Amino acid sequence: MESVKYNNSAGRLLELLKSISSGGNYNDTLRKYLISKGEVNVEGDFGLKLSCTLGLVRLHEVYSGFISDMNAAPIGDAQRNVLLSGLKSLNNIIYTSNYNSAIRSPSQAELSLLEVCATVLPQEGELGATDIDEINESVENLRKVIEKSDTPDILKKLLLEYVRLSKDSIDRYAIYGAKGLKKAIKFMLAEAAEMQMSLNEDEVEKIKSDEAWQLALSHLRLLDKIGSKVLEYHPLLDTAAQFFLK
Repeated sequence: MESVKYNNSAGRLLELLKSISSGGNYNDTLRKYLISKGEVNVEGDFGLKLSCTLGLVRLHEVYSGFISDMNAAPIGDAQRNVLLSGLKSLNNIIYTSNYNSAIRSPSQAELSLLEVCATVLPQEGELGATDIDEINESVENLRKVIEKSDTPDILKKLLLEYVRLSKDSIDRYAIYGAKGLKKAIKFMLAEAAEMQMSLNEDEVEKIKSDEAWQLALSHLRLLDKIGSKVLEYHPLLDTAAQFFLK
């Protein structure tokens, strides 16, 4: 698992800006960045534009996460305003309407201010190799159940979404950090609640006894256990489980 010097949104933005500041245009540079993260490897003009758009989305997500965290940072308003005002010029890098234009390299002053921000924001916990192995093993177990012919279609749909969200939170760890895991858990809880709302009482009882649902619940517990340990929050499932199948 790739790590950064400062494990928070400011640190991730700092590393991202450094990695794309090659003097190339947005199309080529963002595509290379995504390939380096294992996210995309598409060819042709359409693929180039698609990867650039996806790269800009990732850039915007990291930047917006950083701004949100800075606004909630445990620092005085005067210090917050000085830091954010000094970084407003990053908008010229983050937002563009011309994919063929060259990416401006951040100035040393901007990088220094970002590093200051990275030191004032709380450091996030990191997923360990064992955590990643456990999540990937659980994902593979979900895949096996999906492939079974007797698994109800409604559960197959739920498990497919669980696999996608889980892999996304791991594969894009460099973008979201551990917060991506908590975000994935929230989406999974919402998917489970939505599934239950579409069922009648008899269907609920049938689903509750199905191996696939029990496996889905075990997967949720695993992610919630790891997420709450890394980010130090009270497990979401402790409260949410009372509202849907268990």
